[in-house]
Amino acid sequence: MLFYFTATGNCLYVARKLENQILSIPQELKKENLHYKDEKIGIVTPVYAGELPQIVRKFIEQAHLYQTQVIQREAAGEPCSYSMLFTHAQDTLMTIYSEYHLAIKMSEMYQRLNDKIKTCKDEEDAKNRSRYFTIPG
Repeated sequence: MLFYFTATGNCLYVARKLENQILSIPQELKKENLHYKDEKIGIVTPVYAGELPQIVRKFIEQAHLYQTQVIQREAAGEPCSYSMLFTHAQDTLMTIYSEYHLAIKMSEMYQRLNDKIKTCKDEEDAKNRSRYFTIPG
């Protein structure tokens, strides 16, 4: 099962190449019951300026919310059958969250480092230019 979001059709094209059963994230979010079960579940999405589109983040948050509600119901005493697939899904979702936030932080850190390097190069270039244009006293 593969979920996709596309604005230009490129991600739809990729999703169709990867999987037979594909589901549109915007269409799925219109449904009341967002309960899915499969051996493997994936997402194909574009990235805009280093960020996931808002609708994709909302979809992932809905998945997390559902899993949290199931855990809370069980903690409150409601009987729930144990599912290794559910446990794996929770682990996978949290890994995705962690990797997503780590990638954003790394991107921000890279941008700051790149800005500092550019500043240093600009300062060095300015010093080098001043040597050629300074009239000795």
